[in-house]
Amino acid sequence: MSADLIRLLNSIGKSVFVEYYEVFSNKSMSNEEKILKLPKERKITGSRTMITCANRIFEYGLEKEALKIIVNSRIEQESIDKARYLLRELS
Repeated sequence: MSADLIRLLNSIGKSVFVEYYEVFSNKSMSNEEKILKLPKERKITGSRTMITCANRIFEYGLEKEALKIIVNSRIEQESIDKARYLLRELS
C-alpha cells in the first residue's frame, strides 16, 4: 500500500493534508462540508479529488503512515512540525 499511499498523498498535497488534517479526519462532516473548508482558490473537481483521496487514507487507517512519510519529506518545515505534532497526538 506504500506506493498507493504516496500516490494518494501526492494527489492531496502533503502540506495540504497536514494543514487540513482536522477537516479530512472529521468523519461527521459530509464531503460537501469538507470542500467548503478547503481553500476557495481550488477548483471543485480538485477539492473533490483531495477529499476522496484523504477519505481513502483514513478509511484504510493509514493516517499515521501518511504523517510519517510527510515528516520525512522535503516540504516546508512548518508542515513537517505539524505532522510531528499530529503523530504525537495519535500515539
